[in-house]
Amino acid sequence: LLAHTTDNIYNIDYQRTTQFIIGDSTPAAPLVFGEPQEYLGGIEQGTLGTWDPNAGMMSPFGYTWVDWKAKAIYLMSPAGGIEEISRYGMKKTLRKLLEFCNSNDCRDEKSVSGSGFVIGLDPTLERILFTKIDGDKSFTLSYSPMKKKWISFHSYIPQFYMWDRDNLFSLKEGGIWKHNKADSFGSFYGKKHTHEIEFVASSGGYKHRFLYNASLLWTEARKDNLTRL
Repeated sequence: LLAHTTDNIYNIDYQRTTQFIIGDSTPAAPLVFGEPQEYLGGIEQGTLGTWDPNAGMMSPFGYTWVDWKAKAIYLMSPAGGIEEISRYGMKKTLRKLLEFCNSNDCRDEKSVSGSGFVIGLDPTLERILFTKIDGDKSFTLSYSPMKKKWISFHSYIPQFYMWDRDNLFSLKEGGIWKHNKADSFGSFYGKKHTHEIEFVASSGGYKHRFLYNASLLWTEARKDNLTRL
């Protein structure tokens, strides 16, 4: 048994006591819990904790959550291993982005006017979607557990995610929207959005470089669209 708190994840062993049968009644044997043990030892301030219990998400890839105090995002695999996925090329960026600028009493309550984190699964593209709702500082990022890479920022900021084996849905403005519809490419919640491509032009230190031309070669088209149900 695992217990997730604000400071850590704890292993709790348990067992049933001896059961006595009296007369015709057979009461269930009570559970006896052992002393909680830290899943992973950490610093005194805590590690692997969560201040947003409603934002944790279970999927075939495991359990995903955000440790807001540590400004980190974690993934626990079905086998029990834990990795900080925010460190895969996004650690410094997410340390800034995970801070709330418009926090209020409705934090982590999934309300229309509240703030918090929303995590969902896109089974079509095999990616985890991570949304921070924080007024004009809101954003959505996608992460690929298969490639262990953060893929892209996205223009949609839903209130909640839902999914089945084949489809991804999101809740927004009182409606349920279906993602990945081929007939509405680039349109989210009834609004058309533009595309932006960001890339690193130089990885050789702080040197001035000039690009006289650039070309973009398309090898594959991905559909990332929403249709209201």
